[in-house]
Amino acid sequence: ELSLLLMPGPDSEGLAIFGSIEQNGDVPSPKAHVAEALEHPDTYYVNVGDEYRRQRNFELARGAYSRALSYNPMNAAGSFGLGESSFWLGDYDQASAGFLDSIQQDYRLAESYRGAGWSSLALGDVGLSEIFFRSAINADPTFSDAHNGLGWALAEQDLCEEAIPHFELALSLNSTLAEAQRG
Repeated sequence: ELSLLLMPGPDSEGLAIFGSIEQNGDVPSPKAHVAEALEHPDTYYVNVGDEYRRQRNFELARGAYSRALSYNPMNAAGSFGLGESSFWLGDYDQASAGFLDSIQQDYRLAESYRGAGWSSLALGDVGLSEIFFRSAINADPTFSDAHNGLGWALAEQDLCEEAIPHFELALSLNSTLAEAQRG
């Protein structure tokens, strides 16, 4: 069975049609999707943002997350998504704010601290980035990118002897981390 995925377009006036999607199994009716969107618009727009982010369309993702937060400023998933999308767009101030909001709501702590760490590092606040990366590691000691980030934060402070074990641990946890390999 085939159906169409419809969602508000970027101008927020019309509908964007994403084309046919193959459906498998029991699929809710379009009325159920509309009812869900009307009942929980913040969740709907977070889901839209997540889909855009998976497609690496960070500008549209950021717009969807912003829209979700306009309906519910306390939507932690919206704050996290806004942080992620803004980071990849190079807007590190907005990224940092999104990650800090998600941290305050205890949402995906390791990833939120990691995002705040990379944002702080990009903004030149190396000391703060070190704190965030250490917090990410405290939340998940096996989070390779947090060890990688901590290695870079320490290296930026000329603490290379302390940085090396974090790069090595990051690589042992995830051998494909190119940034850790360069460290």
